[in-house]
Amino acid sequence: MTLVGIALLAMASAQDPETAVYRDDILNVAFSHPKTWRVKKRDSRQTIFEIPLAGSEDKATLELIRSSFRGEPDIWQTIQLRSNELSKNTVIRQWEQSLLDAPVLMTQAELNDKGRRITRLTGLHYTRTPVKLLFNLDVPTAKFEEAQYTFNQSLESLRTIDGTNFSTENPDTPMANGKPTPVAPRKTVDDGKGKRPAGVQLKNEMETVVGPLKSIVKFRDGWTAEPNEKGL
Repeated sequence: MTLVGIALLAMASAQDPETAVYRDDILNVAFSHPKTWRVKKRDSRQTIFEIPLAGSEDKATLELIRSSFRGEPDIWQTIQLRSNELSKNTVIRQWEQSLLDAPVLMTQAELNDKGRRITRLTGLHYTRTPVKLLFNLDVPTAKFEEAQYTFNQSLESLRTIDGTNFSTENPDTPMANGKPTPVAPRKTVDDGKGKRPAGVQLKNEMETVVGPLKSIVKFRDGWTAEPNEKGL
């Protein structure tokens, strides 16, 4: 770990007693948030926080997801636009904001959840990494500005765990540490060594020639075969 990374961890340990630290080693990020945020769900793909809202029994929901998107920013924003249109949500605006030297592709939309007006803020941290931070913040519309302010404060504390810097994704350039796409092994059609049903004996054989290739075809008793003009 770099000296910067050690320093950041030291800062995290000396945090405000009213805050906690969320970290994701796969995404290589950590940030501080109010201790009142409750983890509702956490698995290998996502973390869901339930966030209390002052003066209300309603809760905001923050979903943090590991995304493998590597396409162009315009494609991402179009996907968000079309997805909201299909769900009959109203897209308020789309924009970009900078975070740790990489843009966050933002979409704000309003939706109707069983008669309740909900504002959703979606953001993809467009970093040059195999997986990226994707978040969805869902808040009752009347409390959106309050929840957004608190969330933005937490985002401002975002840092890399190892102290390195992010850069902006470039879809036209392969990842330097990317692994080659695995190729399935070639399958061999019965080479004569495979298992055959009990009692089946391939005692008869015939030589065939196809172009420069010569092969032996075996067949069971009672079958007959003769080569045609193609040698088969």
